Amino acid sequence: MTKITFRISSIVFSLLIILNLSACQGNTKVEATESPVPTQTQENTATPLPDNWVSTGLGTIIPYPESDNIEISEDNAEYFSATISNYEQSQFDKYVSMCKSYGFNIDSDYSTWYYTAFNSNDFNIDIFYNDSNKEMSIDLSAPPELDTIYWPNNEMVKRLPVPQATTGYIECDSSTRLEAYLGESSKAVFNDYINKCMENGFTVDYYRDEATFSAYDEEGYYLRLERISSAIFSIIIHAPEEDETTSSQAPTSSPITTSEEHTEPIKDSVREEVKEFLESYEAFYDEYIEFMDKYYTTDNASLTMLADYSKMLIKYEDFNKKYDELDDGTFTEAEEKLYIDTQLRVNNKLLKAMENWN
Repeated sequence: MTKITFRISSIVFSLLIILNLSACQGNTKVEATESPVPTQTQENTATPLPDNWVSTGLGTIIPYPESDNIEISEDNAEYFSATISNYEQSQFDKYVSMCKSYGFNIDSDYSTWYYTAFNSNDFNIDIFYNDSNKEMSIDLSAPPELDTIYWPNNEMVKRLPVPQATTGYIECDSSTRLEAYLGESSKAVFNDYINKCMENGFTVDYYRDEATFSAYDEEGYYLRLERISSAIFSIIIHAPEEDETTSSQAPTSSPITTSEEHTEPIKDSVREEVKEFLESYEAFYDEYIEFMDKYYTTDNASLTMLADYSKMLIKYEDFNKKYDELDDGTFTEAEEKLYIDTQLRVNNKLLKAMENWN
């Protein structure tokens, strides 16, 4: 499942916070100065671009990071990625300010180590800074291509309000699962659609924040909405999995691949090793948050803290190995749902904790 593989990569994303710890050089949040949005992009550079920067591809819509140590790993019409080494914190802050002046200032989020934003054409930039090795990475992605969308009309989809968007694309459409991406959807449109879904009965075990919503209805249909850009949000709805009575009606000659102990279909369709992995994953971040709380309330990092930090890095490597073993392309919908719920809890814990760290 490509979607679960993509989401699990947020483990790497969150660990970038830890990597900043080894510098131990201050805990204040740096604020960038807003600049007026220019009417053009590449033409805003005062001098001709050097040979180590791009003249074609997606990289031409962002500013040149002044450095002799630029490694561009990808640059095409859909994606741009580069790493800049020997880069100081002040240079990172300056580059963030430059990106804002290039129009990347919509739905932005900024800290001492990270900046993300969209421009008016829905291109998304993510900039990471690792103070421990003085390295900055840039990831720039184009919005997905949208076309006229025709809303399905099967019995499952009828549980949802019909969206007002006329553009988007449908990645999966069946009687038991729908995955769709809708354009023309501002934050207000997204929130309004959540409210309508709740009016339609999706209120069981619900979770809601600024960018996501997940819930069941009384009959066990699962819904997840996610705002993935300033004008696009995704919809995933799937039907409850078959219970034991239904599955037992299959011919006895068919191979049996599920456990005989199934009593609760959604829960029991999760492999024990996946469940244990996600429990340890959440426990790891609980430990990490406790460690960072201690770090930000301590004047000087002790040798004991540095030792604890090293142990957490070892645990992180173990997570990578365990996930590689699990990532065999057979994640079930229930396993994906369990991961999403776990990730939402972890993200919520991190966001609350980071309010005290910056």
